[in-house]
Amino acid sequence: MRFEHKKLNLTLLLTDGDELTQRDVERYITEYRRMPEADNAGKVLRAAILAGWVQDPAMSVDMVEGMKPAAVRWYAAKIDALYAEATTIPPE
Repeated sequence: MRFEHKKLNLTLLLTDGDELTQRDVERYITEYRRMPEADNAGKVLRAAILAGWVQDPAMSVDMVEGMKPAAVRWYAAKIDALYAEATTIPPE
C-alpha cells in the first residue's frame, strides 16, 4: 500500500493488509507495548518500523524523534488504518 502526502512531501509504502499474518500483528503489538510512555503516534510508527511493516522510506526508530510531529501523526494514521484492515472481520 503506497500513500503520498504532497503538502508534507511524504511517501509511505506499507505491507499490504491481506499479506499480514497473526504473527505480524502480534509482533507489532509486542513492539508497541515495549515502547516507553510517549506520544501514541510515535509509538505506533516506531512499532511498525520494528515489526517490518514500513517498507519505504527506509527509517529507523531513532529517526522518529527528529521528525515533524505532523509527519509522525500522518504515518501513524496510515499504520492504524492498516492494523484495522488486517484485524477487522469482514461481513458474512
